Amino acid sequence: MANNQALVQVQDESPGFSEAPPKVNEWKRFKRVFFARGMVYIGITIMLILVVCAIFAPWLAPYDPYKVGVAGAMLKPSSEHLLGTDSIGRDVLSRIIYGSRTALTVGFLTVAVASVVGTFLGVLSGYFGKAVSAIVMRIVDAVMCFPMNLLALVLAAVLGGGMVNVIIAIAIAMMPGYARLANGLTLSVRENDYVIAAKLAGAKNSYIILKHIIPNIFPPLLVLITMNLGNVILSEASLSFLGIGITPPIPSWGSMVSEGYRHLLRSPHLSIAPGVAVMLTVFSFNMVGDGLRDALDPRLRGLL
Repeated sequence: MANNQALVQVQDESPGFSEAPPKVNEWKRFKRVFFARGMVYIGITIMLILVVCAIFAPWLAPYDPYKVGVAGAMLKPSSEHLLGTDSIGRDVLSRIIYGSRTALTVGFLTVAVASVVGTFLGVLSGYFGKAVSAIVMRIVDAVMCFPMNLLALVLAAVLGGGMVNVIIAIAIAMMPGYARLANGLTLSVRENDYVIAAKLAGAKNSYIILKHIIPNIFPPLLVLITMNLGNVILSEASLSFLGIGITPPIPSWGSMVSEGYRHLLRSPHLSIAPGVAVMLTVFSFNMVGDGLRDALDPRLRGLL
């Protein structure tokens, strides 16, 4: 009996019989890593301000953004018009506030179309492989030969201006990125044991894709979606600046920069104010995207 007790004591003290480490709470780990960067707080704050401006624009804007000659053209910033008026007398601050609606509408709709269609094509090609993958990926490769902004510029010029055409143009240009990412992730996930077991159990392909494939490839796609929101808003502003994006009189930050560029020496605030709005918006989405990347990257889960 004494020998058995001694053996048990030796086994307990041996490093090979140490207790298993406590299970990490994934939600707590996500919050800790996501908010580790101070810039993430700034990004979220800017995004919230942007959303509030877009939703409550009729109550926040001091003047009607479409009304011409509210108090005169080319007025300097004052207490009545904090950012002055443009060349036809429209209040600049009101148009910037309403421009947030345009930016968010184009951003979210474009990313929604590009991510859904691109992910669908990527998952199908990665899961079924062979002929499906050869056809889809060769088309994706052909489209990816062109820079995204250049392709969006050409498509927008062909389709014409307007919000719908801008969304279609940028979505087509952005779609291959989602298809390529989803394809690579699906090729990796489909070889896992739980997917093979589901196939052997007779599960339908649609069930496997919705139950096992998409949930496991979603985190990297979410990071790409967040970061692409800023890129879409920047692309829309670029197209509007060139005159082939959002058509007047709809408020658009890009078209406001273009209009103010003609009076840059006399009234630089006409271009600087909407330009700063674009810069802060893109910055906020990029910072939040970086935080999501750190928090959702499986390679960092054992380190952070």
